[in-house]
Order: sequence, then C-alpha cells, then structure tokens
Amino acid sequence: MPRIGVRGFSGAALDRALARKKITAEDLADKIGMSHQAVSTWRRGKAAPTPAALKKMAEALGISPADLTPIPSGKLRLADLRFHAGFNGRAAAKELSISPTSLSEIERGRKPYDPVLATAFAELYAVKLEDVAAAWERTIADRTTRVDNL
Repeated sequence: MPRIGVRGFSGAALDRALARKKITAEDLADKIGMSHQAVSTWRRGKAAPTPAALKKMAEALGISPADLTPIPSGKLRLADLRFHAGFNGRAAAKELSISPTSLSEIERGRKPYDPVLATAFAELYAVKLEDVAAAWERTIADRTTRVDNL
C-alpha cells in the first residue's frame, strides 16, 4: 500500500457503495476526475486512495469517508481522523497553524497530548474532543508498543 494511501480503506466497502448507488466504477472515476484504473486498483486492494480522493469518492457516493475505511472506533488513530475528514497532512497542518512536520510528529505518537491542539483537531475534523483525545492517546500507545517490541 502506498504511504499516501488511507489506512483501512476497503475495496469491498467501495463495491457495496457502488452497488447501492447503482453506478459503475467507471462512472465513479469520471465523477471524481480519476482514471478508471485507479478506482479498479482501489477496489482490488492493490492501493488505497489519498485522503482527497477518499473524500471525493464518499461525496459522490453520498456516504462518509469512514464508511469506506471501516476501522472500529476503538482503533482509530489521529491520522485516521484526518483521513475521514478528507485532509492531507499539508492542508490539515495549514488549517491548524502548525508545520507539516509537527503534524507528522503528533500523528506518529511522538508528541504528548495537547488540549489546545486537540480542540483545534476536533473542530477541524468535525469530531468530538473525546474522540481526538482517545485517538491521540492510542497513537502514542501504538508507538510505545512498537518501540518496546524492537
């Protein structure tokens, strides 16, 4: 999976959404301005869309980005919240008035919880502050576990 692709993207979820909407993958590709090969690659699980493409797909299908990335709420990390909101790192960092490097460090679990920034994340991503706090702590815990298992 490419690094820019959205974690947890499900080609099967995309197929179900296409069937519900009664459109083809080619129709979706045309609607979102992507090649039908890109959509086919996502459907087969060979790659994942970027956050921006995920957002366009969800809008075209009348669903939320989370519907295409079925990660249980108890496993969501900060980057997942950003993906669900349809932001890439650079755009989110700009809106949050922080550097892309700072956002990356936070999303990799290298920065402690900051209640002021967490509030800004919640507002930007249109989620509850408690969800941001839980995702932030989960992100840190995941990193700690990875480091401890080295």
